[in-house]
Amino acid sequence: MTGILFRDGDAGPDLHAFWRKAVSTDLFRHRTDLSVEQRWQQSYDRLRALNEEVLCVQDLVRDPRALAVLHEWTSVVDGATATVAGIHYNLFFGSLLDDEVSPARDLAEFAALAATGTFLCTEQAHGNDAAALETVACYDRERDEFVLHTPHEGARKYMPNTSPAGGPKTAVVAARLLVATGTRASSCSSPRSATGAAPWRASP
Repeated sequence: MTGILFRDGDAGPDLHAFWRKAVSTDLFRHRTDLSVEQRWQQSYDRLRALNEEVLCVQDLVRDPRALAVLHEWTSVVDGATATVAGIHYNLFFGSLLDDEVSPARDLAEFAALAATGTFLCTEQAHGNDAAALETVACYDRERDEFVLHTPHEGARKYMPNTSPAGGPKTAVVAARLLVATGTRASSCSSPRSATGAAPWRASP
């Protein structure tokens, strides 16, 4: 039973033990003396502490089992940490790694969490209904760049981790792309899975 619940099979790496140990430090102990703003900052401090346990962030992002277990353990300790971890690793970092069309990007600052990633899909009037997106991305041929436009208040992006708390942030923005032949909604993919051991883990 232990093998089924905690090891993804007897031959698999003990992912649960790895993350259970990571969230057992004093930083993850519950505190009642913090203000709301201090609790927000604490979630990012905890995220950075977890990130320091990771040998290769790109390998972690490509490992859906490891991400699932990370979320299981952080959710027990601090739902806010689990939320910002899921947005940074899966929605933001995963989308960038899954993009094989755009020019290569330097992801070092995001791997080191010098900057935190966020994912701007949710809109005030539509929630997470991607088919109803009203934010528009127009390609400016002269400047060779995309210009984002929010046509009305209901199209405002509405994500939980876009405040100054936690330091600088960079976003993947979901928008309706305008091209010469018409419009089409952009899509953001999830990271692909990887098999084998856990090369993302730091040595004990």
